Amino acid sequence: MAPPAETLKSVPSVRGVRAALARAVTAHEEGRFDEAIAAYNEVLDLIPRQPDALQLLGLIAKSRGQYDEAERLMRASLASNPRQPYAAGHLEMIARLKSARRTAKGAA
Repeated sequence: MAPPAETLKSVPSVRGVRAALARAVTAHEEGRFDEAIAAYNEVLDLIPRQPDALQLLGLIAKSRGQYDEAERLMRASLASNPRQPYAAGHLEMIARLKSARRTAKGAA
């Protein structure tokens, strides 16, 4: 069994997670999406099912037209926290966007 000090080193610090999430949100709000993605992934490296990081990554994927990835991330966010604000609404919007894309492709 690992000594307690070693075990504690493997637990992510709340401060570190909050700092990474704050960097991600700031970059996201400022339109620096690649930087935001890197910071959200840093959060997910520390806490793999962190619902805010999953949801916000899903928003970036949606804005880039990556609807399957956006849907996967929103579903993961909801699985992690079923009361995640806005994720269900985002899933509905993604479904409408996917449907519109299929319709547009069929009309072309």
